[in-house]
Amino acid sequence: MGEIIRPLILIRISKKYDELRKKIEEREAEEKERKEKEQREKPPTSRRPSLASSVST
Repeated sequence: MGEIIRPLILIRISKKYDELRKKIEEREAEEKERKEKEQREKPPTSRRPSLASSVST
């Protein structure tokens, strides 16, 4: 009986592991998208003050 139960437990564990891994990958993908959006938005705003300060001096 123990020989039959062990593979079933391993299958359950592997399924849960796969689900958790998918969730983690989705979160990491979302974080990358956010960071990319922030990087796209930030450079124009950060360049403007430096240009203004260089022009005024």
